Amino acid sequence: MAAANYRETCSTVRRSNYTSKQKAEIVLSVLTKQVTAEEACRRHGIPEPTLARWREMALEGVEKGLEGRDVGTRREAELEREIAALERKLGQVTMIADLRSRTLQRLA
Repeated sequence: MAAANYRETCSTVRRSNYTSKQKAEIVLSVLTKQVTAEEACRRHGIPEPTLARWREMALEGVEKGLEGRDVGTRREAELEREIAALERKLGQVTMIADLRSRTLQRLA
């Protein structure tokens, strides 16, 4: 009897058939207050905990996306500073090499 109850419970649990884009649209409609969370859940036949999970995932994705741009921009600026320092050092080494070469030519 327990196995029958388990099968009935499992058969009523539905996996989401919504695409990422559809989930994003549903979450955005709630975040932009076009509809309430309850209304969105009712319209789309999804449980409120599912919508809450989608919302959290969406907000984490936004945060990571923005964080990634800041990190990339900071890293690019750091690399540009390093390139400028190396170019200055190369210029100094080139000048020293030229001076040594001229000195050697005068002595020869």
